[in-house]
Amino acid sequence: MKRVLLAVAWLGLAPIVALADGDLPPLQPPHGELPLSFWEHYHWVILAASLVAMALLVLLILWLRRSKPAIVVPPDEIARRALEALRGQPENGVLLMKVSGIFRRYVTFACGLPPREMTTTEVCRAVAMATNTVCTGEILQTQHRRNFEVSRREYFRVIEMKTAELFTLSCDLAAFLGGAEPERRATLRQFGTAFGIAYQVYDDCVDLFGTEAEAGKSLGTDLAKGKLTWPVLLAWERANPVDRKHLEGWIQDWRPEYFARVNELLVRYETFEPSL
Repeated sequence: MKRVLLAVAWLGLAPIVALADGDLPPLQPPHGELPLSFWEHYHWVILAASLVAMALLVLLILWLRRSKPAIVVPPDEIARRALEALRGQPENGVLLMKVSGIFRRYVTFACGLPPREMTTTEVCRAVAMATNTVCTGEILQTQHRRNFEVSRREYFRVIEMKTAELFTLSCDLAAFLGGAEPERRATLRQFGTAFGIAYQVYDDCVDLFGTEAEAGKSLGTDLAKGKLTWPVLLAWERANPVDRKHLEGWIQDWRPEYFARVNELLVRYETFEPSL
């Protein structure tokens, strides 16, 4: 160890001793000034460009990670997708339980019922009956697709069994959970039915006469599915044979470009105000 330290000390002191004794060769004459390097010429520009690039990278990351608006899927669309996934499965008790569970969740979500209330016998009974009614209404609506012979009575019957039934159930359960008297509960049920029918008719009109910005959804979705709403049925009733044939053909072989033509017929036969 001592020998190592002595060797290091000798290596460090040897140049100094040699310089003092004059043993080192004389230094070469000093060179002239060397030209500035690229970095010395442009270092401020490079630093500024690097900062700008880093700032742009941070902005890009923030933009990619920005919070996107949530896409709200209506409960009826959720139920429809779940039912489509069951298409083709064998018809047995298992399938029936799955379908019942889908509509139970649909009715519960649409009515805004808290999960703890589903343990109440009266609530379960009301939800089960409403589920049965909604299922029946959905079947009837499927049978009425692209059928212009559907009467006004059948059209409003389907609305009452689907949308209006959910409003009726909501008002009924609100009255029950609030401890209302049977008379007031019945009155609220009637109000829910009337309000539900009015809401669905209004929604049908928005799908035809509104704008996508105001409606918050694509227009003409009912026509694309073959669903004949009240304004379309009213236009068909008032139309001459030629326009009837055109309207039936557009609905049977639907294309998005037909929407403007259908809307033109609805305006021509003044179906907006009578529908409301």
